[in-house]
Amino acid sequence: MKTRVLLLRPRYSTLISPFSAYGLLTIGSIIKKMAHTDVKIIDNNSLYKFYSDDDLFQIIEEYNPEIVGININIMNAYNSYDFINQLKQKFPSVMILAGGIHSYNNAKEIALKSACDVVIKGEADITIQKLIKQFQMDKKSDFSNITGLIINGHDTGPTELLTDLDQLPFIDYSIYNLDDFVKYKQDHHFITNVVINQRGCPYTCTFCSADFLHSRYRRHSPQYVAKHIEHLYSQNSYHSFFIADNNFTLNTQWAMEVCQEIKRRGLNKLINFEFQTNIKCNFSDALLKELYGAGFRRIEFGIERLTDDGMKSVHKYVPYEEIVERLEKIRYAQYPFELFTNILLGFSFDTLDSLKRELTLFTSVKSYFDAIGVKFLAPIPGTKEYSSNIHLKGVREWYLQDSFTKLKTSFFQMAMFDYTGAYFLNYFNLDRKILREMIAIQIHFINHTIRSTNQWLIIPRYFELILVFLSLILFRISPSIENFVFYPVVKLRFFLMKWIYAKLFNEMEQEIFCSKELKGHLE
Repeated sequence: MKTRVLLLRPRYSTLISPFSAYGLLTIGSIIKKMAHTDVKIIDNNSLYKFYSDDDLFQIIEEYNPEIVGININIMNAYNSYDFINQLKQKFPSVMILAGGIHSYNNAKEIALKSACDVVIKGEADITIQKLIKQFQMDKKSDFSNITGLIINGHDTGPTELLTDLDQLPFIDYSIYNLDDFVKYKQDHHFITNVVINQRGCPYTCTFCSADFLHSRYRRHSPQYVAKHIEHLYSQNSYHSFFIADNNFTLNTQWAMEVCQEIKRRGLNKLINFEFQTNIKCNFSDALLKELYGAGFRRIEFGIERLTDDGMKSVHKYVPYEEIVERLEKIRYAQYPFELFTNILLGFSFDTLDSLKRELTLFTSVKSYFDAIGVKFLAPIPGTKEYSSNIHLKGVREWYLQDSFTKLKTSFFQMAMFDYTGAYFLNYFNLDRKILREMIAIQIHFINHTIRSTNQWLIIPRYFELILVFLSLILFRISPSIENFVFYPVVKLRFFLMKWIYAKLFNEMEQEIFCSKELKGHLE
């Protein structure tokens, strides 16, 4: 008799997540490999399919799992707690596990606010296997001998981390409700073409969750990385992959060996890659050659700030001159990479003067980038920005407040990439003039990105800006009115942007092979 396990990711409070639940897929793939188990994943964050609570309860009744695992993050915490409490009332005999990225810093909160039986703290790779094996032997076990749990308010100790990531199975999408997410070819992007090869981070950025990312740095072997990509390609035949490591080139030798493995398997003739990394990383000529030869075409740098005081405040300091020198080297190398970066605004220390100086410096380097994104900060538990500054507004658990949980997605949010409602919620009580300057900076760089992509797209962009400000005005009058008026426009824009993004990647797919000038040199 198999132990049936159902894993659920409740719906986000605001915008739908554009990514598949990679962590949940990892855990599900681990469980599927275990003896005498059957596992199924329902991710309720698809654009095409919405499961009501009653729909999910019907699935649970039909599948009849003995264990239900709930994946919790800051965007769905409120919905998760509500769903767990209902679930326990309807199915009291089902064992409810709660985990996910929110459990890294908020495990006690999860235990207090939900009726779950067990909270798995942080990484669950080893813990989930121990728990299920013990459950199979004794369903009445109290599991207090397993570390990394909170049970009945009792913390069983630190979580056991997986040291050898190559022990993880490849992602298995057969257990995922993939049909709810993928209706057209472009839907694969951020769903089935994402791979994560590293865990941990040596950097201490104030806006990034320390306990989650700053755990001991580990990575898959280059052989595993290439073989995993090959496996995913064989399942979906999607020719563009996003490497979602925080710092893919952190270890230059490892990154070069990954490139060599990709070429050895011939994947560079089938796939192009996009990756993100830190501007601090050393991009040698040899590394650039290996990256381009292996099919890497886009590099994303999370620079965030360029002023000295701004970089020091977020603990991400690199002298401006060094940044420019590295950008020049990569941009004007013989390998035509596309370069992206982000600006992060809305910190507690932001002033009109600091924002204007950031605008000046980022404008001075914008010619190096094909796209510059501007995002607004949401202080996340576990970060210095949250623990040090959130008291300024007097709301610690902002993600559980009505102001956030009942915030319906406005057209303004979608068009201005304000996924957490940071502009409206204004966590640090920034002056209205500062907020207006943030919007002006964002519009400036969005327009730059559009012109870099296709200068003719700037015309519909100006029309969109009219709708953006109309949305903002209506939202301030009444969010309900704005939602009613702009709901179909929000849906249309989501599909349109997905199509445009896919089109850009399809254009890259047509350029997988190196140009004649480069081909001989790379070989």
